[in-house]
Amino acid sequence: MRRIIFGLVAMLALGDAPAFAQSGYIPPPPPTRQFMKDVDLFKVQKSGPRIKPRESGNPMQVKLARELAAELKIPCDVVDAAELSDQPSRVPSYELVCRDAMGWIINRKPGGETQTLDCLAVQDSAAAAGKAWPRGLYCLMNGNFQPALGLTPIAHKIAPDCEVADGAYLGAGGTPPIVRYELRCKNGKGFIVDNPSPGSAATLSAMSCAEAAQAGAPCKLADRKQPG
Repeated sequence: MRRIIFGLVAMLALGDAPAFAQSGYIPPPPPTRQFMKDVDLFKVQKSGPRIKPRESGNPMQVKLARELAAELKIPCDVVDAAELSDQPSRVPSYELVCRDAMGWIINRKPGGETQTLDCLAVQDSAAAAGKAWPRGLYCLMNGNFQPALGLTPIAHKIAPDCEVADGAYLGAGGTPPIVRYELRCKNGKGFIVDNPSPGSAATLSAMSCAEAAQAGAPCKLADRKQPG
């Protein structure tokens, strides 16, 4: 499972490309799925048993997930959480539901390695990987079924009039590390955004779709008939 997860992340990652504010340049976004407005997570997995919604964890599980999220500096006010697997584990992995923000998955390994992925990254990476995506590594809790809407707090920081209509995960990496998204507003505007990874010293930076097109990486979600 490790090779599948990290191989795909490497495919989508930005490598050593710095954030916009550091370089003024963004590489073309990697090929991923055809962007969809409202992805039905129950249709992502094409084979095997039907994916079922993930139930809330018990109070102790939620408490431990909240503490782990704080330790990892994940930007999440945890309002609900659950273990990814119903099998007992000394190092359980978790799905987090965050207050008015994107949900997250904390994927932990027995050897001590920990991976954090926001739910939009999980959705788009799973869609790109298809059947190769590890079973169970999905955001399936109430509140996480429309992960693009979790970009709202970020959108409001760069454009207070932006009501998020859609979003996409473009990759992660750089020094200091960032996560890159594209977001589209209901008013037709669009942006490419570099958001600091959990615990990163990076700062939030963004380009309008017009600026991104000039840099050679045109937006895929924005309505081209509207101002970018």
